[in-house]
Amino acid sequence: MLIDFQVASPTKKTAKQIAESATKLGYRTSFEPNEDNSDWTTICATRMMLSHPAVLAIQQELDTLAKPFDGHADGWGTFGNA
Repeated sequence: MLIDFQVASPTKKTAKQIAESATKLGYRTSFEPNEDNSDWTTICATRMMLSHPAVLAIQQELDTLAKPFDGHADGWGTFGNA
């Protein structure tokens, strides 16, 4: 399944930096302003077998990646096997 992991960050610049770093790890990335506040969201997508341990591992990886940019992992979602 294609899973989208969201990473929150305070600015467009930091969202772009997170996207660049995640791309180097093999994620398909994009970033956009958060509709609910002034933060930015970086989407880091990957194709994977969905399991609780795998989701937790990726969230930890992205959280660690985002910390130097004042960001943090902020959820995940999928549209299924469409």
